Amino acid sequence: MAKIGYSEYSWSESDFKVEVRRILDQCDWLDIYEVIEQIAVRLKDRDEIFNDGEDRVACFTSRINRLFTKHGIGWQLIEGRVEVRGEEVFEAVARPTIEALEGAGLATTANQIHEALKGLSRRPEPNITGAILHAMNAVECLSRKVTDDKGTLGELIKRHPTLFPRPLDEGLHKLWGYASNNGRHLLEGCDPSYEEAELVVTVAAAVVSYLKHKLDSADASAED
Repeated sequence: MAKIGYSEYSWSESDFKVEVRRILDQCDWLDIYEVIEQIAVRLKDRDEIFNDGEDRVACFTSRINRLFTKHGIGWQLIEGRVEVRGEEVFEAVARPTIEALEGAGLATTANQIHEALKGLSRRPEPNITGAILHAMNAVECLSRKVTDDKGTLGELIKRHPTLFPRPLDEGLHKLWGYASNNGRHLLEGCDPSYEEAELVVTVAAAVVSYLKHKLDSADASAED
C-alpha cells in the first residue's frame, strides 16, 4: 500500500481526505476490506482507552453496513471482521446459532459453524470445501454429545433412530454423503458451487439449533 510522504503539520484536514482517497483508489478490493477491519480495531482501542460511553465501533459498523447494503455489496462488518452476507434465511439461522451455542457452552460446535462462515468469507476466493466440511462437522459434533456416542454422523443416524424425525433422517444421511463427496473426496470437474456450500451451512446451522433444543430438553428432564 502507498505511503503518505509529507509532514502532517503542513496539511489541512481536506488535504488528508484527498490523500487518503487517492491511496484507497489505488488499492485492490480486498485491501479495502482489510482497511475497514483495521479501522474497527483502532476504534475499539479508542473506546477502551477513553471509556467515555461513546461506542465508536458500533457507529462505524452501522455506517459501513448501511453503505454495503445501499450499494448491493454482499459483505458485512461483524465484530470487527468483514464477512459474507448471505440470504435472509442464512443470516436468520447461521449467525444466531453461533451465539446460542456459545451461550450454552458448546464452544466446539459453535467454532465449527464459525469456521464454516469464515470459509465462505475467505478473500479473495471462498473456501467452499472447507465451509461444507466444517458445517457438517458441527452437526456430527453435537450429535455425538446428544447420543453420547462417538460414531460418525452416518453411524449415529443408523444407531439412534430418534435422533432426527423421519424421513428427515434420510435427508441428513444423504447430506452427510454429499459433504463427504464434495468436501473430503473430490472428483475432478465436480467442484461444489458457492450456492451449494451456503445451502449446506444454512441447513447444518438449523440442524445444530434443533439438536441444541433437544439437548436442553434432555437436561431439563434430568433436573426434574
